[in-house]
Amino acid sequence: MGRKIKPFAMSFNPQTEYTIIPKEFPIEDFHKYKDEFVTRPPYQRKAVWSKAKKQALMDSLFRRYYVPKLVIRLVRLDDKRTVREVIDGQQRITTVQDFFANGYPLPKSLADVDPGLPGTYYKDLSSDIRRFIDRELKYQADIIQD
Repeated sequence: MGRKIKPFAMSFNPQTEYTIIPKEFPIEDFHKYKDEFVTRPPYQRKAVWSKAKKQALMDSLFRRYYVPKLVIRLVRLDDKRTVREVIDGQQRITTVQDFFANGYPLPKSLADVDPGLPGTYYKDLSSDIRRFIDRELKYQADIIQD
């Protein structure tokens, strides 16, 4: 006769006090609607990524490699206004904001994707490539509310 196995019972399991909602943001949102995101709440360090690190992220975005999710908390300022406070992902967000502001060019590593990409700033890209960036390149995020 076999031994009876007790079902696993979890005795300690406190309830969460918030809700997590998955969301997808086109990276252009962080440029166009910059004022909706608090990228540097008091507990965040300042932006520290080098140009090479920023370009490496753009390479990953163009190739649609895995990029870790952003973590954003909804903060109600008053009855009419809510902002999105960035808990994790400040460097990734400021990197795309800098790219849209022509702060650095695309990396040489994108030559195999399109020979016209390396060294090109956002403002100098063709409308077809800008449209691809604006509409197709996205960040996954977890929105924390309540």
